[in-house]
Amino acid sequence: MKAVLSFFVACCLLAFHANPLSSLQAQPPKEDPFALGVRNTEAVSAEEQAKSFTVPEGFRVQLVAAEPDIAKPMNLAFDSKGRLWVSSSLEYPFAAAPDAVPRDTIKILEDTNGDARADKVTTFADQLNIPIGLLPYGDGVICFAIPNIWFLHDTDGDGVCDKREVLYGPFDTTRDTHGMCNAFRRGDDGWIYACHGFNNRSEVAGKDGHKVTLTSGNTFRFRPDGSRIELYTQGQVNPFGMSIDGYGDIYTADCHTKPVTLLLPGGCYDSFGRPHDGLGYVPNVMEHLHGSTAIAALALGADTLFPKEYADSTFDGNVMTSRVNRNVLQRRGSSVRAVEQPDLLSSSDPWFRPVDLVVGPDGALYIADFYNRIIGHYEVDLKHPGRDRFRGRIWRVSWSGAEAVTPGPSGYGPDFQAMTNEELVRRICTSPGPGQRIARDVLADRRKELAASDLRKLLSDASSDVRVTAMRLLAQRGELSVSQLTTAAQDAVEPHGRPAGLPYSTRWQPGPFGSSQQAASFFRLSLNCASHCARLCRLPGLIQCDCGKRVDQASPPSCGSAPADWCMATLHEFMLTMRWQAVQVLPRVVMPKACSVAQAFLKSAPMALGS
Repeated sequence: MKAVLSFFVACCLLAFHANPLSSLQAQPPKEDPFALGVRNTEAVSAEEQAKSFTVPEGFRVQLVAAEPDIAKPMNLAFDSKGRLWVSSSLEYPFAAAPDAVPRDTIKILEDTNGDARADKVTTFADQLNIPIGLLPYGDGVICFAIPNIWFLHDTDGDGVCDKREVLYGPFDTTRDTHGMCNAFRRGDDGWIYACHGFNNRSEVAGKDGHKVTLTSGNTFRFRPDGSRIELYTQGQVNPFGMSIDGYGDIYTADCHTKPVTLLLPGGCYDSFGRPHDGLGYVPNVMEHLHGSTAIAALALGADTLFPKEYADSTFDGNVMTSRVNRNVLQRRGSSVRAVEQPDLLSSSDPWFRPVDLVVGPDGALYIADFYNRIIGHYEVDLKHPGRDRFRGRIWRVSWSGAEAVTPGPSGYGPDFQAMTNEELVRRICTSPGPGQRIARDVLADRRKELAASDLRKLLSDASSDVRVTAMRLLAQRGELSVSQLTTAAQDAVEPHGRPAGLPYSTRWQPGPFGSSQQAASFFRLSLNCASHCARLCRLPGLIQCDCGKRVDQASPPSCGSAPADWCMATLHEFMLTMRWQAVQVLPRVVMPKACSVAQAFLKSAPMALGS
């Protein structure tokens, strides 16, 4: 035994003399590549990168496109023929000089053999200067490229832009080139909604002369014919990414404030060193940041063909941690809270940079990957030699158990343009959310072929989706009657108790009302609805009634300049049931008297968040 012990001690002494400090010195911590502003790994091929992804069981990730077919992808969008459009840039982060020919493009991707990989790539427009937001429309695409929002036309149908029309601009791009105008989304009201990025200060007007001032982070909306542009919300630092849900509620993603923000028309949101509007900021729907302030893009699980447990999810692109984060929207009354969940997707390749997420008409999630060693615009020198200018990828995430959507010849969705009006109406019942909206928009653009009388017949359709769509299309035309709207306000068939007949398009435009009395009667009906969601979405319209002489609660108000007493009583009752939502909405859309009512109510009845 002594011999064995002596041998063991001798071995230990030999090991110590060979490396005397090895047992005393701690090994330096391994550097986390995902925490580095400049990644310390090297680029890999798209085929190799495809092996780096981790997704839940039953999901798969497929490559759609990669360099050299595309450059750095910025934004994605689908058209009514099932084609995928992408804005991509070689110029970023520096705009092309005035005397130089810009090298950026908008391309159309098609998958003709059904394997998800784009095998037909068409350059629709070139010589663009850092294009970002885009929306296929009419005979071409509405897009932003320095310094304007353009309508790029294809007048001869050959798939290539041959006419460029300035809709709005010029926008300020002197202070920043990485946010700017992005995430163009066509709303239920026919307007196009968009984000205005960090740092620039733009003053822009439509053909009607109405001017808006967009100071750093904002959201805005505009008509696709160039006639009018309007400020929608103020604040956020650098909103980049937007989705509109089935209710018409708009959500954005923003770096440095919150990954998920619910927009309230006229609302003011927190931003860098920026004072609020004197009434305070709209409350957040979440407080966590997913371990990063570098958030871009937002997509909704309700639009996908993922399993039902993902239906209330939001998906965000986290370009710093190289992940697609997930939250679940929990609704209580009219409150919405975003609750953190396990990530949908992660990558072991630190160059993965998901800058845009959109759901296709096939129910799959598409990811624009700004594949790069460096993503920080201000955090790393713009002239750093490590910035990659040429690599970019697009990925498709799908669930294997999803019922297949029959694709059109372009592969990523049906050809809605080839459908009859009757077929489009049925698609509103059967397609995923993006397909429903495309079908709606095709119907909206067929004003000559689709009479208002045909739309009115759909108001009695068995499907609530069809009824709501018919109402929204009639409202866009200004042909929705008060009786139709009032009947629909009692059509409470949607989840969470929101009446199907409260289309988003009437929030700000009570156009069908012939008088203030009719408007006030309708909005009072809405506010007395049992649905908290219904009350919340009607408030802005109530204020437009311009109703006012002193009347008792039972009678409709007459016209005037101040709110009627019954309005105040209704608003007080509204606050009793809406709690914190009333606090964020009322001061922004109600006249000073209502503000004083709200303040008195707050003093007498403190509210619990989300109750």
